[in-house]
Amino acid sequence: MKPNLKWSPPVVINENFEDSRIAAEMHFKETVDMYGPQYLVNLIDKKGSQLRIGSQFTKLHTELRDKRLQYVWFDFHGECKNMKWENLSRLVDICRDELQNYGYFMANLTLGFNERERFNNPRNFTILQVQKGTFRSNCMDCLDRTNVVQGVFCRFVAHN
Repeated sequence: MKPNLKWSPPVVINENFEDSRIAAEMHFKETVDMYGPQYLVNLIDKKGSQLRIGSQFTKLHTELRDKRLQYVWFDFHGECKNMKWENLSRLVDICRDELQNYGYFMANLTLGFNERERFNNPRNFTILQVQKGTFRSNCMDCLDRTNVVQGVFCRFVAHN
């Protein structure tokens, strides 16, 4: 069979929800401890097999009951069909407070003898601002949706 872009593999969801919940709880404990609060941005479709996965992800977030995890399901294809990229402003509006509150990382870097010395020596830079949280986006079939959304978020943060 010749590969093409029309085929999508069958979706398999673990029937034991508790196993998934425990794994997610461990994963998010580790990542929140490391990076701070997280905003989970689900970009998959709200139809077909992606609907099943999105519904399970929504249920998982609800079951975790972790105030450090926020969640939005933004059907990228549904919202932006027919090249309506301006609809991404709806997603920015939903996430606006955290986009502003999480901030960004910024440091002054002094010139070192060479690149390796400059970046590996903490005396060669001064941290000016620390980011307080992260945005995690997901999709199913490629990184296009996540790249577009992360780019929109970056532009918002850079301009505000």
